[in-house]
Amino acid sequence: MRHVKVLPDVWRMCAFTVCLSFLLCHIYNPIRRAVRDGQKKTLIYYLFQDCDSFFNMCTSFVTFILSFFNATVFTRWWKLRELCGTVNGKTVDTTVMLSAYIKRREDYEELLRLLWLAHALHVTSIDPLVTSDPEHAMERVLRGLREDGLIAAEECEALRPTTLATSTPLSIAYGWFTCRLRTAMLRDVPPSLHSGLLQIVQANISAMRGAASDVLMYLGTPVCAASRALAAASSRPRPQPSSPPLRCRSRTRSSSS
Repeated sequence: MRHVKVLPDVWRMCAFTVCLSFLLCHIYNPIRRAVRDGQKKTLIYYLFQDCDSFFNMCTSFVTFILSFFNATVFTRWWKLRELCGTVNGKTVDTTVMLSAYIKRREDYEELLRLLWLAHALHVTSIDPLVTSDPEHAMERVLRGLREDGLIAAEECEALRPTTLATSTPLSIAYGWFTCRLRTAMLRDVPPSLHSGLLQIVQANISAMRGAASDVLMYLGTPVCAASRALAAASSRPRPQPSSPPLRCRSRTRSSSS
């Protein structure tokens, strides 16, 4: 409700418009009756007539502009919903696919962690509460991800020079995921399935990364504050069924397994 400030901002203008309209009606009505009864038309009468024609023309123009503006805002807002849905849906699709092919629990948990890391970076990059302070946004996000066990210390150092205003952190996280997937595939997946599985997963990653980048592009070139608020509200992830927490495993332990 912090964005709802319409009435406090416009009540003075509405009160002034009502008072001015009431005053002008009292001025114009006697002149109109006099002209209707056959008296001579005065300069004030012609001024009111010209203003009436001008406002009728402006009404049509303003109606067209507002209709076009509202349609543009709604189209951008709906496109943002579709892009965020692409990221969410492809993430779930990739998770289900990994559960069917990756047999080692450590590899599966590590892949899920990297996938959730990329998704968390996407969600935080479009949260106005996080991005309101760009200078310290990345540090706060990395601290929260570290507390949640979604990112290792060396990964924090790799992401710290980047910024949430671009898709660079997402691309890096998806790169880590792809490298880990290649190692897990060589262990568990039969060679005959490598090309098909890698092609499907890579298509999902490309779709997720492209959709997340487009979201940042739309938010970087906004039409108005209302569209940004709607996009942020619609992109918050819904609660998912609880699952065992995934913690970072050191690179040394992962490589030795």
